[in-house]
Amino acid sequence: MSNTGINRAALTSRLAALVEHGILERDPPAAKRAQYRLTQAGQELAPMMTEMRAWGEKWLFNSQVSEERSNPNW
Repeated sequence: MSNTGINRAALTSRLAALVEHGILERDPPAAKRAQYRLTQAGQELAPMMTEMRAWGEKWLFNSQVSEERSNPNW
């Protein structure tokens, strides 16, 4: 398993919530180790997630924008 930067309990909890809300499906459902796949609902979220990522890269992780936000004169 690769390092995801999140602890196992948090990851397990978040995956379970995504399964519960129909975004992911767990295969096989009851196995100790499983793979997760996007459901149709999850696949339909892809364009929105792409746009949110682009927005975040532009506005949250752009050093010039960050500097402008920290400037009290803007």
